[in-house]
Amino acid sequence: MAQQSGLDPAPLQSAALLHRMGELCVLYQTQKWENQGNSVTEETLTHAFPDFAAPFAIRLKASWGLPMVLRELIGAIYALPPMQVRREQVVMRLAAAINNGEPEADIERLQRLAGLT
Repeated sequence: MAQQSGLDPAPLQSAALLHRMGELCVLYQTQKWENQGNSVTEETLTHAFPDFAAPFAIRLKASWGLPMVLRELIGAIYALPPMQVRREQVVMRLAAAINNGEPEADIERLQRLAGLT
């Protein structure tokens, strides 16, 4: 989609690879906890994702010094910013919408915004 939109795909691919880092941190910490002889129920893990994934991701992105442009691309996977939306962000949001099976009307709107119609 990036190439179809005339965009460099590399930053979008990087954002796609990094967008689940918070969830991966939760899984990693859970595994460390279990390796110490503790147990975690599936229910606890299910609640841990919404409670801790986003804060872990925010801290990691800041700690790693990810450029703001890359952070914005990652964020666009979840929602477009309210103002000054760049085409790269629309393409990221479109890819997420397609992947998540979102309503066709939303996908068509995003395709128009990305210039893919």
